[in-house]
Amino acid sequence: MTLSNPDYGVFANVVAVSGTIIAAGSAIGLGWRRRAKWEPIEQDVPAGPQKVGSLISAVIIALIFVTWNGPEFQGALSKTAIWCLAGTVVSLIIYTLLFALVYEKEEVVPDSSPPTTRRVKVIGGLWLTKPAKEKLGTDGANTVQDLYEGALYRKDLLWPKIAQQISQSLFILAYLGLICAGTIALASASILTSLKMKT
Repeated sequence: MTLSNPDYGVFANVVAVSGTIIAAGSAIGLGWRRRAKWEPIEQDVPAGPQKVGSLISAVIIALIFVTWNGPEFQGALSKTAIWCLAGTVVSLIIYTLLFALVYEKEEVVPDSSPPTTRRVKVIGGLWLTKPAKEKLGTDGANTVQDLYEGALYRKDLLWPKIAQQISQSLFILAYLGLICAGTIALASASILTSLKMKT
């Protein structure tokens, strides 16, 4: 049997619907799940944009399913799937590169008895303040992590506010690119597959 076999019938619609539901569910799930250990903590990358991104993805997926669910839209679906897949790869590369700006700090575990500490990841800034640059490489501060520890994890002593905000915004954009582009590519490919099965 080939994809053009008419015996697929109802199953073509099943592929489209199930693939779209999976994609939309994945987008929503990524937006509302708890942070993974490899991700920066919520105080550095707020959860709000993450949830908004998942909502945007789910809405776009629903619109694609309703408006492009016809043979005449196969070209548009193919381009959307390819471009979104490329966007996913680019977002992943950018997100990975941005981890050069991630450092670790120690914080007290809430409600721990006796008090214990844990190391968590935080996002630094794109550039250091002038005093921090001058101190780097002196007094045993060979790395930015050393400077951060020496400043008792006070970010403002190392990075200007604008440098911190820009790096956080880049993390948010890259993260949203992963969620939105990836799930939209999956939904488009599912609908395209169902249309091919119908023809």
